[in-house]
Amino acid sequence: MAYFTKELGGTLLIVTQDERTYEVRRTSVSSDLIITPDEGTPRPSSAEEMDFRKLYKLSNCCTV
Repeated sequence: MAYFTKELGGTLLIVTQDERTYEVRRTSVSSDLIITPDEGTPRPSSAEEMDFRKLYKLSNCCTV
């Protein structure tokens, strides 16, 4: 699960306990969420993706 989160406008920055970094944001065209790993970071597992989406929806980023 997330170790640290930071809200940057409409983007949620997530750092996991093993120091992997991901950005979660909405697409500009629809309400779909995009989860982007930093360079050199593996894609999140499906369970992590679900957790990241929940964190985004609970954050203030969802209302920006």
